[in-house]
Amino acid sequence: MARQQGVANVAFDFEVQSSSPLDTRTRVDNIADLTNTATWQSNDGGVYLYEGLKVYVLENKKTYCLKDVANYTTAASWEIDGAEYDDTALQAEILKKAEGYIETTTKTIHAGDMDVLQEGDEITVHDTVNDVDVSGTVDATGAATLTVNGKEVVISNDTGTGEIVVTGAGATDIAADITLKHDEVHLIDSRLLPKGAAVDTVDKLGAVLNVKENQGQYSIGDTIAKDTPLEEIIRKMLSKTNYPNLIPPTATLTAPGTKLLETGATANVTFTITFNAGKIEPQYSAASALRSGPANAYALNGNEKAAPDNTFEEVVSATNATFGGYVKYDAGVQPKDDEGGDYDSPLVAGQVTTNTITYEFVDALYANTANINAVSKLALISKGAGSFEFKFPPQTATAPHEWHVPASWNVSKVEFYNTNSGKYETFSNYDTGATTHNDAAGNSVNYVTYRDNRNIAAGAMDVKITFS
Repeated sequence: MARQQGVANVAFDFEVQSSSPLDTRTRVDNIADLTNTATWQSNDGGVYLYEGLKVYVLENKKTYCLKDVANYTTAASWEIDGAEYDDTALQAEILKKAEGYIETTTKTIHAGDMDVLQEGDEITVHDTVNDVDVSGTVDATGAATLTVNGKEVVISNDTGTGEIVVTGAGATDIAADITLKHDEVHLIDSRLLPKGAAVDTVDKLGAVLNVKENQGQYSIGDTIAKDTPLEEIIRKMLSKTNYPNLIPPTATLTAPGTKLLETGATANVTFTITFNAGKIEPQYSAASALRSGPANAYALNGNEKAAPDNTFEEVVSATNATFGGYVKYDAGVQPKDDEGGDYDSPLVAGQVTTNTITYEFVDALYANTANINAVSKLALISKGAGSFEFKFPPQTATAPHEWHVPASWNVSKVEFYNTNSGKYETFSNYDTGATTHNDAAGNSVNYVTYRDNRNIAAGAMDVKITFS
């Protein structure tokens, strides 16, 4: 069937004597009325619409056509009549409005009205005492200060309520009406766009820009691509992204007591490995302030234990004198910059080595420094020290200064401290010989003896030997 035929047959004309349309569905006041169910409800509560219904909107003086009856409450079901055709002038007007335009508006306001005063707005009040108009401009604080009848009047917004507030000594000398002149930005409703029209309201860079000055996040030589949003460019110019310092994890090996032992000795030592997971500093929005994940294993000289066990019992000897280890750790979190963006990358699971501890085994020196009548063992010194000072008490003719040095040491110089010159000088008044002493394990060790050969009583003396 080509069309639906009517029920009532009418064979006469109408002489209309009303300024309203015969079919009241064909005109509404506002665009929003098109999608409002209450607009279309008849006296019996029913909604009687049909596809192709054309409705004129007084708000924007446009005619809309209903294309989808089932979804008449959605804006997409209503299209500007004829918008599917190429209407260049109409599209140009709509696109202009969609991008926003500014028009100057003058209106009357009163104290207590809701409004937003903006910098540059013009305010005019009437001085009732002198019957003159007084004008002023809203400043950067959002207030206009005027002088009325020689008194100050301040017109501003209440930051809490948003209402216009009039204060000052001259407030009682002005008329109730205040004239406000300011610029308003108008944006077109998206429902006014032609069918299929797409509007980009973002201001963008018109051409490629080569950066020639260091500014914010931009450096000389950077290129800003065409169509980059201007807001993005401004933000990067006026701010600089800050990045955290990434401090890698470390591991430290420690052991109590001296690291200098006598030849032949052994020592039971507890070694401890301490793990430092490093830092993400500052943390910003990273999930953790630690660069790596937690330790999962500790090892000393190849002996690995699962975390958290980080101590090792070892017997130190001449054949087991050097110790080192490592720590295995889990992966770390993603570092973030101060804007919440990813910086660098998470530290992958891995391991970090410790420092090395080496014990030195040496033969002791002997001398009669504590008792001129008896040679005894001295405190251990490292062979790497290169020199040693014997501080002898006064000697006698029968008990001269005497010291013993391991035969394996190469003594290259013997000196005494000359109290007159205040410096060490060559000392040659001694005889050498040979003897043995036992080490910590009871093994005999060969020594070279040095003995003052002057055969006289002498005062206290410092003797220094240089060796390698």
